[in-house]
Amino acid sequence: MVSPNPGLSSISTKFLLLASALVCLALLFSSALFAQSEELLRLNQQALVLQLKGDYKGAAELGRKALDIAEREFGSDHPNVAVNLNNLGLLYRAQGRYVEAEPLFKRALAIREKALGPNHPDVAISLQNLAEVYTIQGRYAQAEPLYKRALEMAEKALGPNHPAVAASLNNLAWLYYSQGQYIHAEPLYERALTILEKALGPNHPDVAATLNNLAELYRTQGQYNQAAPLFKRTLAILETTLGPDHLNVAVCLSTLAALYTTQGQYAQAEPLNKRSLAIREKALGPDHPTVATSVNNSALVYYYLGRYAEAEPLYKRAISIWEKTLGPEHPNVAAALENYADLLRATERESEANQMAARAARIRRAIASGTNSSEQVAALKERAEKGDAQAQYQLGLMYAEGQGVARDEPEAVRWYRKAAEQGFAPAQNDLGAMYARGRGVKQDYAEALRWYRKAAEQGEAQAQNSIGAMYSLGQGVVRDDMEAVRWFRKSAEQGFALAQSNLGAMYADGRGVAQDGAEAVLWHSKAAEQGIAAAQYNLGELHELGKAAPRDVMRGCDEGQ
Repeated sequence: MVSPNPGLSSISTKFLLLASALVCLALLFSSALFAQSEELLRLNQQALVLQLKGDYKGAAELGRKALDIAEREFGSDHPNVAVNLNNLGLLYRAQGRYVEAEPLFKRALAIREKALGPNHPDVAISLQNLAEVYTIQGRYAQAEPLYKRALEMAEKALGPNHPAVAASLNNLAWLYYSQGQYIHAEPLYERALTILEKALGPNHPDVAATLNNLAELYRTQGQYNQAAPLFKRTLAILETTLGPDHLNVAVCLSTLAALYTTQGQYAQAEPLNKRSLAIREKALGPDHPTVATSVNNSALVYYYLGRYAEAEPLYKRAISIWEKTLGPEHPNVAAALENYADLLRATERESEANQMAARAARIRRAIASGTNSSEQVAALKERAEKGDAQAQYQLGLMYAEGQGVARDEPEAVRWYRKAAEQGFAPAQNDLGAMYARGRGVKQDYAEALRWYRKAAEQGEAQAQNSIGAMYSLGQGVVRDDMEAVRWFRKSAEQGFALAQSNLGAMYADGRGVAQDGAEAVLWHSKAAEQGIAAAQYNLGELHELGKAAPRDVMRGCDEGQ
């Protein structure tokens, strides 16, 4: 059985990695500067407990009460009021209530600047918390000067090589990463890493945090060989210093699983997701929003494996948890609804899929209306129009997936083409997929093959597999099994699971190569180890019958992911 598949383009938009758990070296609740009443202390402590349990709604209610009491006790412009404003803002931000969080952070910043002076450390905290809200909203032009000011304050007060400077560098790098300005983010992460290794030693958890961020930057750009060792080093440091069941270990497991999934290495991804989920459930309970992140990511792997019966209840569980803890209009809910809609379409439940997709679109429109996401698109377009291939590709992804903009496949094709024409391999692969599937452009196998070849020549394993599929099926070319085998082998040798399965099937059927049961078993085994259901079935048939596995109806590269 040959199951050609063009790969997993845009997979990162479906993963939720809780990057902020490591990215910003966590700005948590602020501490009061002056004595407070017993009731105010109790409310803040209870709010923190509820936050840690994932009950953000309950924590926010207590935070609101604490703020009211602080204003009565100290007056509206006291630093302790700023503390409570900051804490309530953090709770709103966690729930995706960015419009409500923003004025709280602004007011806290104003109080602190007036009462403590413009260079006080608490001012820097307020700057970074407000900047993070702007970054999440895509209001990058407003976030950047705040992050830069916080960095300048840290360098002036503590010197250029202090760990607090590294934290500010991490935050500014995250801003650039969020915009797709990877060329600007990378040197900041590298500088932060150098500072932390020198100040804290090579095995400190903060070193691991920056390694994780740098690795995620490489993963996003498709530089998997550079990302993998950094993720693995991060995991080793965290397991050694924090213990194997620490929540930061769970974050690292999720990011490493995302790397493997992007590469089609499902067997490596699945146990990492399971372990991440187990750590979070044990530490936080079954209904924490962070648990839902692992649930969603596990479901996504099962979806790509075609194990829909296992994926569906996980998607439903993730949606339920997030609706309960973060509210029904949170962006995480929209992401899970979009993922679930894909599954419903794959199982031919189009009506249900459309309902899920429509609800997700409503959530995203509501978020966009209050977050000025047009600024994000405008900033990306400005860079893209100047010829930045990465920005062009990111715009293509946004329009193809409806992320932050209305889904517009012709517009996605336009931006993919601009990046592809500059030789950007991921864009060449995705443009080929759009032509193969007739998305945003008239279906054209010859044009799909042309772009797949350009990406494949740069080592894109997904594109190599897709070319093999086209030759095996005669899509846009004269059917040529020997050429199909050649391309499947190139992809399979890079560890791409679908290509391994396809190559095993060619050996089993004797297509393009001499029939060879041992080679069929070898390649099907590699794919089966990564969780490819077709390979597992065919491998069982080979062992049971002692002959080539039967063919199923072949799926071409024009079919969905």
